[in-house]
Amino acid sequence: MSLLSAQKLSFSWSGVPLFADVSFEINPSDRIALVGPNGSGKSTLLRLIAGELGPMEGAIATRRGLGIEYLAQAASPASSVGSLSGGERVRAALSRCLLSNADLLLLDEPTNHLDIACREWLEQRLAGHRGACIFVSHDRVFLDRVATRTLCLEHGRLTAFAGNYEFYRRERALRDRQEWERYEAARRRVAAAERAAGRRLRLSARAATAPIGVRDGKDYYGRKAAKLARTARILRERRSHAEEVEKPWQEQPIPSLEFANVPRCPDLVLHAAGLAKAFGAAPLFEDLSLHLRRGDRWAVLGPNGSGKTTLLRVLAGLSRPDRGEVHLGSRVRPGYYPQECEHLDLSRSALEICLETSAETAARTLLACLKLPAERVTRPLATLSAGERAKAALARLLLAEVNFLLLDEPTNHLEIEAVEALAGALRQFPGAMVFASHDRWFIGSLASQTIVLGGGFYSSGLEAK
Repeated sequence: MSLLSAQKLSFSWSGVPLFADVSFEINPSDRIALVGPNGSGKSTLLRLIAGELGPMEGAIATRRGLGIEYLAQAASPASSVGSLSGGERVRAALSRCLLSNADLLLLDEPTNHLDIACREWLEQRLAGHRGACIFVSHDRVFLDRVATRTLCLEHGRLTAFAGNYEFYRRERALRDRQEWERYEAARRRVAAAERAAGRRLRLSARAATAPIGVRDGKDYYGRKAAKLARTARILRERRSHAEEVEKPWQEQPIPSLEFANVPRCPDLVLHAAGLAKAFGAAPLFEDLSLHLRRGDRWAVLGPNGSGKTTLLRVLAGLSRPDRGEVHLGSRVRPGYYPQECEHLDLSRSALEICLETSAETAARTLLACLKLPAERVTRPLATLSAGERAKAALARLLLAEVNFLLLDEPTNHLEIEAVEALAGALRQFPGAMVFASHDRWFIGSLASQTIVLGGGFYSSGLEAK
């Protein structure tokens, strides 16, 4: 017997349809990955299951006495944990969920802010969890190791796949190819029927006229022309009554980026010597020195609470070190992306905030590159998902006239396709950057060097681990 059954769910925000006719079941011991683009309704669907929202249409039936524990994507920290890092707060909330022994866990992006060791810990805990869980995550390693089923919510529809994320990717590619083959075959049938009908109409026009010298064949040739015309009409009627094959969704190609707005920076972008910073009596890092040159892409790694955000803020000039100095090269203009997007004016749209630093064509191009749908660039940020707001904030920064980027976990809230697009955009950035991330794929595809923090010490390397 299933724990939960959802039948024909529909939901809209402010009259804008989000999804419709969504049906699925959750069975005991299911570990379900819920995937899809930012803004497709993943968080909304979890809130419907949790009972925080009610569907516009459809219903959710649960087993009597079902215990549900819900971890929201952006839960406000309790006052007793407000001084902890983002990853530490997530770990505290996850521990509460896992210790609840709930029959069904609803986890909205539980891997956000977690370091690699914590992600592996969570993978093991969920694999041994006695109940069911449905979760949203953009860590493909996590999805592959934990999920036994995958639900894809995209373009208002939900599609089920009987396997983990890698299985979903293969099966999705196969289904997409088959859909395009059916669509093209249907188009060929329609075109062939139209050509056949056209040929018969042309023959009918010629057959209606008796050959020269034939006086008594008018009725014969008239009947012959009428028969050909009737055949043409039947062919067209068959075509009009044939099953309509909907054109599959086609992703628009990512435009190339030139970053013409980025001023050229000097060879030496930043020189830091003897940096030290402590949190209370606990040292975060000591005697840290680095030279950053144009084209460098440094990744800052380390466990939660090791000082990654603090280091970025020191390098950006937003915090002072306890000891040591930071010197920027001449004509270096730093730009800082915070871990969350609280600094955004949610009453404005993504396009409006990007126009503060750029022309409209460049703004729309970069927003499209980051996978923000064109119909959403003019909506208030308050109506967008956390991932869509992150895309807007990233676009505004990349469009500003800065040539040194300091990015604090820029992949948080972004779907996998958007992470790939962001990495592609940053590889084309002509300046230098330092970024903190726990996304193993993102680090490996972008970083030229790494700084690893932990226990007051640091080490550096040429490869992201």
